[in-house]
Amino acid sequence: MKTLGAIAALSPGGKPGGFLLGHVRGGQYFVESALAAPAGDWAEHAAYDRLDRIEAGRIIGFFVFSRSAAERRKIGAPHACGKVVLTAAAKKSGLPEFQGFRIDYTGRFVFDPLPVVEEKETAP
Repeated sequence: MKTLGAIAALSPGGKPGGFLLGHVRGGQYFVESALAAPAGDWAEHAAYDRLDRIEAGRIIGFFVFSRSAAERRKIGAPHACGKVVLTAAAKKSGLPEFQGFRIDYTGRFVFDPLPVVEEKETAP
């Protein structure tokens, strides 16, 4: 969450997006880190494929700092099926508030809502 908050803070006025890295266990998605992508067609298969060569099998989804369904639909592509997308909007505190979706295809791309659970930090 700190990384995503930092990306939002360093991108005022923009709609940053990028990739979520982590793993899937027991049908649950565990986000371990996030990589901001440069503006442009970052959600396209070519960008995904380049990153997957570096982070083989660790891309579990995408994030976009917009609640717009149109922004979310840009991610709807065959390589995104079975992945998750986090959409965000800023709260009054300035920190992002996330909504989660699982990307599926049933004749068209659908975004099934998922709960977003933030892990509590523990003292060392």
